[in-house]
Amino acid sequence: MGKLKHNQSGFGAVEILIILALVTVIGGIGVYVWNKNQTKEVVTSKSTQIVSKNAAESSATNSSTKEYVNEEYGFSFSYPSTWKLSVDLKDVGRGAKEGTVAVTSPNGTIVHFDPNMGGKGGDCVDPATDTRTPQTCQTFTSYKVEKLDSSSGAQPIYYNQASLRASTSSGGQTKYYVFITNNDYFPTTPNTLIGAIIQPYDEITTKKGYVTIKVEGNDDAKNGSAAFFATQEVQEAEPILKSFKLDN
Repeated sequence: MGKLKHNQSGFGAVEILIILALVTVIGGIGVYVWNKNQTKEVVTSKSTQIVSKNAAESSATNSSTKEYVNEEYGFSFSYPSTWKLSVDLKDVGRGAKEGTVAVTSPNGTIVHFDPNMGGKGGDCVDPATDTRTPQTCQTFTSYKVEKLDSSSGAQPIYYNQASLRASTSSGGQTKYYVFITNNDYFPTTPNTLIGAIIQPYDEITTKKGYVTIKVEGNDDAKNGSAAFFATQEVQEAEPILKSFKLDN
């Protein structure tokens, strides 16, 4: 019998067909895997975008505001939901609950709206009456005053940026403050000097008693110059002060 002939490569026609089929299958699998990886990357990218969007929506939710309302005295104010509200009011037999209502920012700025029934202010000596007598009054200087439209009562509310020069008997140092007042004492135009100021804030008259306004925080030590008005403490406190509403 004659011998079967083989091609020079050592493979028959059937073997070559099998090899070609295997190469086609392997190539197809490679393309499928590559396409799948590409699809996975696109989905991951979209997922990241969705997470970022949700984070932005969550941030917007966290920046929403809350409102504190005191019906007994007749006032309210708004503050960011990220701030902490602290209320400590007690009846000490003077006709209404008194104490502290304050909100504190995550950065440590504290804005007080403290209800009270008032008290007697201290007396001071006008230096103009006797130049030999040390001044015992503080002198107030207004740098910015803004009438607020948030009051629902007949009594106007003003936002103030001002300085107080301490009495000569206390060293005469000047410090800067922000506060609101119903303008019982303070001028409505900037750069006006008045004396007889007892403390670096004032009490707003409400339908029952008063509300003492005070701002304190980490930047208090910087209030020796007008640069204090640009500090984080003031920037945080200002919108809360301006949200104050009076119902009397």
